[in-house]
Amino acid sequence: MKVREQLDHPPGYFQALKHPLVNLMIMIEQAKSFIYNAACAIDSELANAAKFARMAKPSASEMEAFASNRSIQFHDGIRFTWKYFVHLYRKRQKHNQILYGDVKYPRSKLADLLMGPGLFKLSHPLPSYLAHQCLLTGL
Repeated sequence: MKVREQLDHPPGYFQALKHPLVNLMIMIEQAKSFIYNAACAIDSELANAAKFARMAKPSASEMEAFASNRSIQFHDGIRFTWKYFVHLYRKRQKHNQILYGDVKYPRSKLADLLMGPGLFKLSHPLPSYLAHQCLLTGL
């Protein structure tokens, strides 16, 4: 972002780019923390491992969506995304969202763990491929 210039300044000079980058950094650290907690819980406190894993998945998914969205905006829309392959990261994020599901299901399962089963309902049924995968893995 500091290579090209707009209005005699690199684009990173403007605060409109700095604030979302700070938000992204916070989201990355939060997702890493949840992932590390889940990995450590598998070794030490297996009872909490599912809870931490169900916190990590939505956090990482939201961070990935935010990062891919903002990267296109940071690279000036469509003009510079083809030059730096930013569009490929956005496509990968959408593919991951379709393949592994959105944040609603892990959050509903986390709510079941914390508040008891049946208190939190999904607003729409689970896609059949995801429901089948959950049955196979025991989630």
